Amino acid sequence: MELQSKIKDLKMEKNRFSENLYDMQDKIRVKYPQKIRQLELQIKHNSTDLETANTAEFTVNDDNKKVYPITINGTVYNDRKEGGNAIKNVIAENFAALSSGTSIEIGEYRGLKLSLQYSDFNKNFIGCLSGEKPHYCTLNPSTDIGNIVRLDNCINNIADEIKKTEEEIAYLKKDLEIMQTDVDKPFPKANELLQAETRLEEVHIELSEFELEDDSNEKDLYERLCDIFSELMSGDTNSVCCHLENRDITAEMQNDNIILTDKIKGIEFSKTIHIDYVNEKAAPAFNGVDSNSSRSIYVAIDKLLDEFEFFDFQDNAKTIQCGIAI
Repeated sequence: MELQSKIKDLKMEKNRFSENLYDMQDKIRVKYPQKIRQLELQIKHNSTDLETANTAEFTVNDDNKKVYPITINGTVYNDRKEGGNAIKNVIAENFAALSSGTSIEIGEYRGLKLSLQYSDFNKNFIGCLSGEKPHYCTLNPSTDIGNIVRLDNCINNIADEIKKTEEEIAYLKKDLEIMQTDVDKPFPKANELLQAETRLEEVHIELSEFELEDDSNEKDLYERLCDIFSELMSGDTNSVCCHLENRDITAEMQNDNIILTDKIKGIEFSKTIHIDYVNEKAAPAFNGVDSNSSRSIYVAIDKLLDEFEFFDFQDNAKTIQCGIAI
């Protein structure tokens, strides 16, 4: 039982190891390479958009700061305040359409297309700058220059996004290298499992040999049959029986086999016992199968013999009372 419990635990651990192994193999062959390709494509798109935005034409204002022109509905604004107001006006004019989920393209900023939409979940307006991929930022419908600042910040954040993506790729590649090494490792407790299974087989063999060599039950059964059915065992008669109301019990000798039958209300129970006179042993059989090692068969035989012993076939007085025919 200890071995069986240990083997069960080891097999469950092996199953978890195998599941993890299959997951690693799937990541190595499909998931990680696919994810790395997607991230590399994101870097390519982001890098292209960032270059487009950074190489756009600009002017320098009185504060020596770059000012990028913004186009809103076909009109170019070179002043940040004017451009911010134009965005605010477009939001106000299209408030109903935006609130209903409609996305509206309104112009261009730093070489990227500019569109507006409304987030019903966050309850705010979203500006989207699109090149090879979309870049989003929130907009304030009640401010002017502030929205231009938000668009610039959205573009500046592309560089941070590229850096984070590069770090994620590096992590995935490192993790991939580790998995490629681990995937070839065998189950660490394989030898322990094999030893436990081998030992269990040995124990089964030992138990079987013990049951086959232990003939005490056979000898005890032989002695009990001699006590209860002395005339059958000696060959003086071939059968003994007792007929009672709704019940018949019979013991019959057939070719060195005693057949015990107990018939109650038409339902018959029988057991066959082979007699080994030379070795003075008796072994029960059930459905034609040798049952030498089955303790349950001996228990069933003992219960049936208790019934026969109750009537004491060797007691002449009871024989007459029970109407036994010999």
